[in-house]
Amino acid sequence: MIKTAVAYLAFGLALSTALETNIHAQNGSVQGTITGSAEKEPVPLVTVYLTEPGANQGEVPTESSLKGAISDFNGFYRLENKPGTYIIHYSAVGFKAATDTITIKAGEILFKDMVLEPSMLELNEVVYAESRNPQKIEESTVSISLVKPELIRNRNATSADLVIEQIPGVTIVDAEPQIRGGSGFSSGLGSRVLILIDGMPVLRADAGRPMWSFYPMENTSQIEVVKGASSVLYGSGASNGVINIRTAYPTGKPLTKINLFTGVYSGPNDSYKKPWTGFNPLKSGMNFLHSRIIKPKSETFEVDLVLGGQALWDQGFKGGEPLEGGFTTGPFDTTRTNIGEYERSIRMNFNTRFRIKKWDGLSFGLNGNAIILNESQSFFWQDADTNIYRMLPGSLTNFNNFFAYLDPYLMYSGKKGAKHILRARLFGSWSDGDVNGQNDSLQQGQDSRSRTSFAEYQFSKDFSSTGVLPFITKDLSITAGVTMSHTWSTGGVFSATGTGDSTSNALNAAAYVQLEKKFFKRLTLTAGGRYEYFQVNDITEAQPVFRVGSNFRLTDGTFIRASWGQGFRFPTIGERFISTFSGGSGFFANPDLEPETSWSGEIGLKQLYRFGKKVRGFVDISGFWQEYENFVEFAFVGLSDIQTNLSGFRFFNTGKARIRGTEAILYTQLLLHKNWSIDINAGYTYSLPQTLEPDLAYATSIENNINVPGGQLDTFYLSYNQTATDTSSGNNILKYRVQHLVNGDVQINFKGFSLGYTARYYSTMQVIDRFFVLPGTSSQFGGLQEFLDNAGAGAWVFDARINYSWKWLRVGLICENLFNAEYSVRPLGVAPPRLTTLQIGFTF
Repeated sequence: MIKTAVAYLAFGLALSTALETNIHAQNGSVQGTITGSAEKEPVPLVTVYLTEPGANQGEVPTESSLKGAISDFNGFYRLENKPGTYIIHYSAVGFKAATDTITIKAGEILFKDMVLEPSMLELNEVVYAESRNPQKIEESTVSISLVKPELIRNRNATSADLVIEQIPGVTIVDAEPQIRGGSGFSSGLGSRVLILIDGMPVLRADAGRPMWSFYPMENTSQIEVVKGASSVLYGSGASNGVINIRTAYPTGKPLTKINLFTGVYSGPNDSYKKPWTGFNPLKSGMNFLHSRIIKPKSETFEVDLVLGGQALWDQGFKGGEPLEGGFTTGPFDTTRTNIGEYERSIRMNFNTRFRIKKWDGLSFGLNGNAIILNESQSFFWQDADTNIYRMLPGSLTNFNNFFAYLDPYLMYSGKKGAKHILRARLFGSWSDGDVNGQNDSLQQGQDSRSRTSFAEYQFSKDFSSTGVLPFITKDLSITAGVTMSHTWSTGGVFSATGTGDSTSNALNAAAYVQLEKKFFKRLTLTAGGRYEYFQVNDITEAQPVFRVGSNFRLTDGTFIRASWGQGFRFPTIGERFISTFSGGSGFFANPDLEPETSWSGEIGLKQLYRFGKKVRGFVDISGFWQEYENFVEFAFVGLSDIQTNLSGFRFFNTGKARIRGTEAILYTQLLLHKNWSIDINAGYTYSLPQTLEPDLAYATSIENNINVPGGQLDTFYLSYNQTATDTSSGNNILKYRVQHLVNGDVQINFKGFSLGYTARYYSTMQVIDRFFVLPGTSSQFGGLQEFLDNAGAGAWVFDARINYSWKWLRVGLICENLFNAEYSVRPLGVAPPRLTTLQIGFTF
């Protein structure tokens, strides 16, 4: 890794020197940031070009002309030309064209920002995650959904999961994102959806677990959710999709935002279920953002600086565990914290970007983020009635956490369409749990430490400017790169590593390439491949994966897409070596767990529409199909084959699996008046997740045969048909899946007011582990079967919000779970009751 870092640094210095010696002193340049007038957000993919005064204004320079440029994802552009007076033109889909007169002087940089007025008749959404380069969302070859900053502010989203769950087809189960039924209950380990910040992975590398409170919501330009296998560009962990959180850089004038909020949880509708006494628990805090562009008087360089942070104090809505009696494991420490669910955190983040005048096209910087987080966790309720808002005895763990990363990077954009990106991430996590050595069979507790170093070099180029063989090179682009990461981890929770000191070392190296070609401005074809190598301790694996995709613009507003891609997911350190317990159940290691492979396909239709100047929107309909080999599931396994005195769970390769389904999304914007507008978003997702080998014996279990004198132990084989609650239908539905999802949101905007109403529907999980509803487990999970029966077809959850903005002041009232529904996305874990929050924001 040191040699690699030194090589990258030498490359950057050589590039900078070569760049400096090639500056054309006789030319000047113009650069700036382009934003939209509505939200002052950066506008990417804006065509910027120069014409002589009095020239034909409809004449656009050819791709090979040095007079043209394209703004990047942050709205930044730069172009160079000989001295003189010119007309500068700005043109982008979804915005009205703009022009201005400028004068370029030899050897000088002219700073020229531009604010574009949105067009009311076009979509203007641009995404980055599919191709790692800016792309119009309607031209993507896969399904992509967006979350914009306005929704984050209006919902007072203190963590990313609170807005991501609004996206059609996405469910958050025990903090793990499920996309279209691709995952089930996994105790927060081994996510199939990769979380990225600015294109770099930010899952805990040892556990493959999201850390939702860690991600900087106050500095988010947008969140992109790619549905389907994305392993070619992003590697293992992206077999079911990608969530890319893009942070923002300064635009225009300095900006400061401060947001204060306090909320109160409502008690359960049945007062006897309330786990607290006295005043209801609160959720309070604040977040802030400051961004500015720093320019010295000499204007020899400029620096983009962003500072942000959040403090959160959440008392939670769940009560603690009883300290004696019930189904317990080992003695309790009665002096430890036992106040139930809570979260207390302080987070700080920063972004920087340096641009130096004499190094045209070069930018570099350092980004960082850190959080101190104190929280409690419990996976099981005490019972499904009186104690549904209390924790099962032995299931509570209090954690003290610290997570931090530093991201140095260097980018160079050449004059002929080439772009080089060198970036790295140093990521550390420290987690201390207060459950330690309470069971003789599992001596270790739930503490962990990990360090990850990640480096990537990425090259992209648009070949249109070469002018060679234009039929081939016109609208042809390539994205390629190499990545390397190393993770070191240790801790009691992963004590089954077999290394003697509970440490593991994981190495991942990969190379990837993806080509994109447009034909006749209507057909887009993509193809790519990746080769990936893994090593965890003495276990190694290598695998190539491939993808292809197409998007055809049938008419000006009709886009037909199709894609097929392979996925490859190497089990995390946590999935292989977890060794702990919670609520009387063990969580056992499986060092022999094998990687799972998959492929996914999708066809879709996006139809844009508009009626006059007052109605616009789109309908998106898609069908998806995904197949898995060696599918990894988290399953219950009796007393297990490791001869502990606990029943519990383990990760297994359960054979082949298939997930099919369909999804429909509607977006409509009604522009009733210059001061009136209505935004309507709605989506429905149906998935059919099935095991294809329901009789496959994936494990053995040891149980006490009560019919034999002396309690002889019997060994038998486990399969889906032997462990699932409902096998009568013959559909072999995978466990812990929500098959029907409905999302809807309506927002009415009038002058400074906005009024929003959200609806979500979760169908009841049809199949879970049979163990939880067996008569002999009623002391642990009493009433679960009745709870499932009463849930019927599923649960509807409604939220409401009202916001008012006036100059520098913003006031909002948000009510989550408006009707205080008692529901569960995953049985054994109840969802939050009503939370009513008042927020006050200041913008300077």
